[in-house]
Amino acid sequence: MRFLKADKVFDGLVFLEPETVIVIDQTGCIIDVVACEKVANQAIERIEGIICPGFVNAHCHLELSHLERSIPQKIGLVNFALAVIQTRQALPEPEQLQAMERADAAMYSKGIVAVGDISNTTLSASIKAKSKLYYHTFIELIGLNPTRTEGAFEAGLNVLEAFQKSNVSASLAPHAPYSTSTTLMDKMAQYNAAQNQVSSIHNQECEAENIFLKGEASAFEKLYSTLNIPIDWFKPTATSSFQYYAPHLNANVPQLLVHNTFMSAVDAELAAQLNTRFCFCPKANLYIENTLPHFSNFRLDTFCVGTDSLASNKQLDVLEEVNELLANTSISVEQALRAITSNGASALQCHNQFGFIKSGFKPGLNVIQEQHHQLRFIKKWC
Repeated sequence: MRFLKADKVFDGLVFLEPETVIVIDQTGCIIDVVACEKVANQAIERIEGIICPGFVNAHCHLELSHLERSIPQKIGLVNFALAVIQTRQALPEPEQLQAMERADAAMYSKGIVAVGDISNTTLSASIKAKSKLYYHTFIELIGLNPTRTEGAFEAGLNVLEAFQKSNVSASLAPHAPYSTSTTLMDKMAQYNAAQNQVSSIHNQECEAENIFLKGEASAFEKLYSTLNIPIDWFKPTATSSFQYYAPHLNANVPQLLVHNTFMSAVDAELAAQLNTRFCFCPKANLYIENTLPHFSNFRLDTFCVGTDSLASNKQLDVLEEVNELLANTSISVEQALRAITSNGASALQCHNQFGFIKSGFKPGLNVIQEQHHQLRFIKKWC
């Protein structure tokens, strides 16, 4: 056994009392958390800084890792989406896999232990199956036209089965309200409820999304016309994006709302009454739309954090994401650390393994430092 004592210990929820010692075995499993006086002084390993659980990246797109630095910044979501579609297959699969492996290793090196990852194909399954990280994969389904519901759902089930065969946790998820019909959302929600699985959706990432779903002219006309997708049949509801699809959220399915960049206080309050969690990806919001969510609209108690992809971010480092939050909100360091530990683990339903320093858990341990209300990663302890 080893006995670790740091300047501060964050257990996933709060900073513990001074003189706290973490007892771990040779595998990194937490044996106990005790007062220093209960341990022989000569056995204690002393650590400068804050020791905390391994980090959780609640929203990522590993499949897009090969697009690193290939898409210009601040071009808006519609132009960004078109660029992804047009360049996604520019590299052969072996090079795409190599990029995923590098991204996976980079996340591990930055203290991340668990990832909520979006996948449209089975390509990342082999990477995740052998990774040192825990992945929950959201199989993302697209199909705004209700006539595509059955085909899109069956295709999603085939991808889901491939991940399950690789022993990678996975569930179905709609891409976004502007690209997934409420009929398809209902079918996925029913399936996820039966499987007791979490889901995810890109929510109000740009103002054009709200405008489009109110039935007004928006940048999405450019998206669909460029892709030769007719939408003359689509009947908007004259509401905000979230209010458009909120009735189709199943109360038995925990839902991760990702981005929320243009979510109003009214919508945020409505979402808080449902079985939802907010996931913020501030660096990606700045990369794509050059703006941040109105954080004052949200109850910042159970939110989590993601990095989005290397197509929309310069790194996959959740500590850099919370530093952006610390610089632009009034949240405390405790709240910031909670977002990338226990809150993230709870959002991905892996909170019985990760996110907490408590007996029986093997959460990974990171050493960080705080200076001027910013956090710096020092090293992985185990």
